[in-house]
Amino acid sequence: LKQFTEKMQSDMEKIQESADSLEGRILDLGSVLSHILPVSELREAQLYSVDVTLDPDTAYPSLILSDNLRQVRYSYLQQDLPDNPERFNLFPCVLGSPCFIAGRHYWEVEVGDKAKWTIGVCEDSVCRKGGVTSAPQNGFWAVSLWYGKEYWALTSPMTALPLRTPLQRVGIFLDYDAGEVSFYNVTERCHTFTFSHATFCGPVRPYFSLSYSGGKSAAPLIICPMSGIDGFSGHVGNHGHSMETSP
Repeated sequence: LKQFTEKMQSDMEKIQESADSLEGRILDLGSVLSHILPVSELREAQLYSVDVTLDPDTAYPSLILSDNLRQVRYSYLQQDLPDNPERFNLFPCVLGSPCFIAGRHYWEVEVGDKAKWTIGVCEDSVCRKGGVTSAPQNGFWAVSLWYGKEYWALTSPMTALPLRTPLQRVGIFLDYDAGEVSFYNVTERCHTFTFSHATFCGPVRPYFSLSYSGGKSAAPLIICPMSGIDGFSGHVGNHGHSMETSP
């Protein structure tokens, strides 16, 4: 009887250990699933897809734009470009077109294996000359990767983003009227970060910044074509408004 009791107790302890392990796995799975977007939510965001291109008049001279204005890479050799009022003259930044003044708008950027980049939106009125601090109080709402390791939301102070998988393709969803800018890991269908309660003072534009750090980082940032996405509506997001900017 004693041996039977001891065996029963041992079996019960093993069952409890298995139950605890299973509970832990369920909690981990729940944590993962809580960040995964339902298919309908991502598809709804993509209904507001817009055709974004780069504005060469704003590009820092070390940034090389492709002929179709959808790719940008960094070069150590600066181009001889006019220092027009629209152009960034100190930091490697470039803005996208069109400008948005209302509504919802969505686009995607292929960041690949680049080690340093910043993408998001900014007000059309941001300072282009001298030092630029990308933060909401200065008219920037963006996320960034530093040295291939650290992801940050450029809040004030900054917010670390402990991502499970590296970002390869980033979805950006601007809800101008709600004051929200959301970022998504399109490959993993995960929500990354949302700026809430933003107050936009005038037109808002796509924003890109990158620098060279060797190796694969020489590859360009690529604005993904959205024409193959269901619901693509050309230059203007559904139920929204934009102002075209001439290259």
